[in-house]
Amino acid sequence: MDQPEEEPEQIATWFSEEGLTLDSPKEAKLHLLWSALQRTRSCLSSVTWELDTQRSQHLAEMAEVRKSLEQIRIFTEHKDVLAQEIQDENDQLKEQLRRLISLQDAQISEVAKMLYQQGLTELIHSSPSEQVAYLLVERASLLEMSEDPNNLMGDGNTASPLGSEAQALNNSAHQSSHKGAPRHSQSPWKRLFGLHKASQSKHTFIPAEARHLAGQASSMERKCSRLERDLEEGSRRLAMAHNEIRRLTDELESAHLTQRAYEPELQAAQQEVEQFRQEVQKLKKYDMVELRKAKELNDRLDLEIRALRSRVRTLDAEKSLMQQTSQAAELAQSNQTCRNLEEEITAQTRCFLEKNETVASLQREVERLQSALQEQQQQQLLTVQVQANQANELAKSQATEVTQSNEICRDLQSKLSAQSRCLLEESEIRSLKQQLDTSHNDLDKPIATTCSKENNLQDQKLWKQKEADLQHCENTHCHLKDDKELQTQLQLLQNKENTLRKECRHCQEAVKTLLTTQEECETLKKEICETLKCLDKERSKYHEMKEKHKAKLCRAKQKCDGETTLRDKKIKTLERELSFCSHSVAKEKELTISITAENDKLLVERRRLLQQLNEEEHNKKDSNLTASLSQCRVDFLEMENKKLRNKILNMSKQLAVLERALQNMQSFQFAEVPGTERKKTSNLMQVFKSLPVQTSSVMMPEPSEIQDLLDNTQSKQTAVTYYPHCFISGPLSRSAEMAYLNLTSAPGRSDHLTPPAALSSS
Repeated sequence: MDQPEEEPEQIATWFSEEGLTLDSPKEAKLHLLWSALQRTRSCLSSVTWELDTQRSQHLAEMAEVRKSLEQIRIFTEHKDVLAQEIQDENDQLKEQLRRLISLQDAQISEVAKMLYQQGLTELIHSSPSEQVAYLLVERASLLEMSEDPNNLMGDGNTASPLGSEAQALNNSAHQSSHKGAPRHSQSPWKRLFGLHKASQSKHTFIPAEARHLAGQASSMERKCSRLERDLEEGSRRLAMAHNEIRRLTDELESAHLTQRAYEPELQAAQQEVEQFRQEVQKLKKYDMVELRKAKELNDRLDLEIRALRSRVRTLDAEKSLMQQTSQAAELAQSNQTCRNLEEEITAQTRCFLEKNETVASLQREVERLQSALQEQQQQQLLTVQVQANQANELAKSQATEVTQSNEICRDLQSKLSAQSRCLLEESEIRSLKQQLDTSHNDLDKPIATTCSKENNLQDQKLWKQKEADLQHCENTHCHLKDDKELQTQLQLLQNKENTLRKECRHCQEAVKTLLTTQEECETLKKEICETLKCLDKERSKYHEMKEKHKAKLCRAKQKCDGETTLRDKKIKTLERELSFCSHSVAKEKELTISITAENDKLLVERRRLLQQLNEEEHNKKDSNLTASLSQCRVDFLEMENKKLRNKILNMSKQLAVLERALQNMQSFQFAEVPGTERKKTSNLMQVFKSLPVQTSSVMMPEPSEIQDLLDNTQSKQTAVTYYPHCFISGPLSRSAEMAYLNLTSAPGRSDHLTPPAALSSS
């Protein structure tokens, strides 16, 4: 109740604000309202346009944000994939390193266990090459020890029971060495010197005789020759060791050079890896900054969108209210007009139905009248046919009478003499003919009006028959000569004419009835025409109303078409936007594909560089390993060389001592030894004199062993028979030491190693 009272007040206040009073004309108010409506429409259109532009901008910004987020996601995925790959590679390398270390530790532990089981605890902390060399030297020494007793047995004609005992001792030693092979706690030098001491202790009980001295002299010669060969072999092996040292130094220098050559590449690869890491960190930071900016922008845009949505909702609500009010008014008007049109159409249809009923009733009456007319015409035709048949019969009877009259005329022709009478009769007959023709014409008119075209043939037949009768009558009249007969005939003809006149009267009555019926039909036709005109008028009115309705429908259709065109335009614009979006999406996909391809290429390049880096690191490690190994070998060989030089100096000194001891022994034994043996001993002295010249490049036994040997010789100078055993044990130990030197000098070169069998044979 308050709203209707408040609305006029609000309208009045608004008019007063706009500068109009309540007494102002309606046109001014309408003009003001129209201008306000136009302003509101323009404001609404501008607001909608701004809203559309803001929506498009928001969509574009959201698309850019989505693109940036997609790029960030792709970069993060690539980063995660790279980190995972690097982690996997690191895990694999760590696992391989652990496996190799475990295998190496297992191998070292197995070797240590084996050495510990065999009693070689001294070799546990040495390198594998030294362990292998030591084992090979032991094998060579054992083979030489097994071959020497066989050689001594080969010289057996001059051998004494001492030689057989030595062979037995060697065989027992060989068997004990093969049986007790796991026990390698003593060195080969010590085993050889122990064997020599055992043989000396056994031979102390043998008396000194000349044949023993001869055997010792021959054995001394063999030992001297063997010592010479061993010295030559030792010198050759020492030269080979020096060459090996030079080769290893060259390899070490080349390894250092390659390391120096690969160092810049390794540094460049490391720098590239660091650059990649820095770029990844920069990308992470940039992505985080972009994400923050995008989040802030999204929040700001969300607030703006919410405000715009609320504004749009209010505008849409106002617009919908206005449209609903206008549509309600238009619908009410259209419903009222439709109802009026429907009422008019129903009234017109009722009138049309009533008129159709009247027309149908009139048509029924016309059909009934037509049927009655047809019945009357048929009855009249039947009567006319009956009359015609009667006339034919009369004509036939007249024909018979005419034939009779002709016969009479023939009889009376002779009697007729005057032609004037005949002419008068002919004139009378002509007048009668004219009368008959008029009567016939009077009869023909109603017959022609009443009869249809179907009875024309019958009428023609009747007229032909009548004409034939008349001609026959004329002929009869021409030939009639008697007036009486002619008069009688004329009377008969008059009677016939009377009958015909009666028939004509009947025909005239029938024609009158036909005329009345025709007039009734014409009146009915007029009424039908009037009703048809009314129907046409009603139809024209109906068509006019229909055209008006069609015009209204066309206007509504035009409005619908306009709305559909607007909708189609909007759809086309949306389709264009969709196509543009799809095109942009396709471009984005192409960009992503190209970026992924570039990333794949970069990943492949990175993997290749990492593989090269790993290979370079592996090569560097290998080169460092080889360099360290070669350096160790060089250091070891230098130490060995120094030791050998010291040994050679000591041996030269010991040889001088041995020479003096031999001279003393010779001076002591000259009284007892015969001449041949003196020559042999002199030869031995020459050999021993020639030995110091060659000892500069030969390996000698250790000083402790030589000191033990000298102590044994000095304590037993009286027993001359025991010195050859000392000479036997000396070359054996010397050859074993030379074999050990050869094997330690080149442990990694299989082509420089000679088999122990060859050494023993030499």
